Amino acid sequence: YRRLQDFFLNARLCYKSVARFQLSRMLKPKEGYTLSMDRTNWKFGRKDINFLVVSVVTGSVAVPLFWKVLPKKTKRGNSNTHQRISLMNRLLTVLPVKDIFVLTMDREFVGKQWLKYLDDKGIAFIARIKMNIQVDGERADVLAAKLLAQHPQDAGRCQSYGLNVFFACKNITCNGARDTKLLILSNRFKGKQALGIYKKRWAIERLFWHLKKKGFDLEATHMTCAKKLDKLFAVLALAFIVSFAWGCQLRY
Repeated sequence: YRRLQDFFLNARLCYKSVARFQLSRMLKPKEGYTLSMDRTNWKFGRKDINFLVVSVVTGSVAVPLFWKVLPKKTKRGNSNTHQRISLMNRLLTVLPVKDIFVLTMDREFVGKQWLKYLDDKGIAFIARIKMNIQVDGERADVLAAKLLAQHPQDAGRCQSYGLNVFFACKNITCNGARDTKLLILSNRFKGKQALGIYKKRWAIERLFWHLKKKGFDLEATHMTCAKKLDKLFAVLALAFIVSFAWGCQLRY
């Protein structure tokens, strides 16, 4: 127990080396890696613990590459543009842009500065947007209703967040009722292709299931120090890819 305490208190980890090891264990697809960015959080007493994670999608799950413990003062637990850019800059030190196929993101991960950063870097993205976001001067849900009434799923090139992007939409089932629309923007992909690729974002949700209640039970930790949590997440990231690799070997 004392050795474990000493590890989390004094040991220094090279997180770039952890990320390089993770990548070395996965075959790179011909088109490049599909990435997914998301956040996972829980409470320990009155303490909110938030991780911002960027991962590589492999099969139906994702493997974490870099992460950041968000500060307590972060608004509503959501990440901000500076934190996302900082995390992506760390990622680009081990994974060049030419090896990235696309970055998939949920509705939290939008904003003019953030999407412009990705576009300027040459990183393809597919991001879900909220219904009230302006696309070509009108609400996204209004534009989606028009498109879905005419059957096409995309509107070609549009203006949104100050960028020239593709907009695509489809009806999805929510709580058994087909009353929700999936609205996405992409700087490279359009229509059915964009909607199909976006499905892979769900892999990071599966990763969080495995790291938390359905697997390693990350939420059971009593640690609240960001530096210690970073180390703990690194240990779990390595444990996850080892167990995932063994599962693949036993299955095939």
